[in-house]
Amino acid sequence: MIGVMSGVKGWRRALTRARGLGPWWFALMSCGWVNAQQNLFNVPSSEITEKGEFFFQEQLNLGRTGISNTTFDYGLGHGFEVGLNLFDVGLYPPHGDPLNPEALINLQKRFDPTPWWGVGIGTQFGSSVPTEMSRVGFSNFNYLNNQFRIHEFAKLNLGGYLANREYTGSRVEAGLMFGLEIPLMERKLHFMADYLHGHTSIDVGVVGFVIYLPRRWQFSIGAQIPGANSGADYGVVLEFTRQ
Repeated sequence: MIGVMSGVKGWRRALTRARGLGPWWFALMSCGWVNAQQNLFNVPSSEITEKGEFFFQEQLNLGRTGISNTTFDYGLGHGFEVGLNLFDVGLYPPHGDPLNPEALINLQKRFDPTPWWGVGIGTQFGSSVPTEMSRVGFSNFNYLNNQFRIHEFAKLNLGGYLANREYTGSRVEAGLMFGLEIPLMERKLHFMADYLHGHTSIDVGVVGFVIYLPRRWQFSIGAQIPGANSGADYGVVLEFTRQ
């Protein structure tokens, strides 16, 4: 649920709105990226939504099955953010492998020991959503992530996570996570890649690009590559992010 999470997660997400539709829809459409991104593809970026700003991200994982993951966050200030996730919502096929859609609360705190080193500590917790083919259970994903800025040229993420069986779909899992973002054309086109290591369907890597669009939108596209210990599929990951 940090992305494909049929990689199990992520709600990793396309909403539209107009101001006249009320404060909830206005919040969704005025989401703030503010030089941050909730996830790379599946790995948390460890960057925090600015105080009073909103963040929205819709992720589509398209392979043998189609999965939608959506994230919505709000910046609280002092390095804190809080939000909601809706992960593992099946798109197709209608009668494929059973999925457990999950509704989660996410919390994250960031510390900056130096100008080039940031530390993000976060959690995502909640419940799977009952459907005809799924059960209800407590889901939890906890992580600590280090972000290193390399001379303004790149951002490198190194960290670890602990997820329970409901989150991974098969077993309690602890593993490492890696991420990299390199601007090819600053604020126009960035290379991006990440990898969640483990022994469940979380064990996937994604390699791709981020394209900056008008009106504070970003579009990301990547190729999902299952890890050696994963039962996940090869596929394509699409992300729509509101800056």
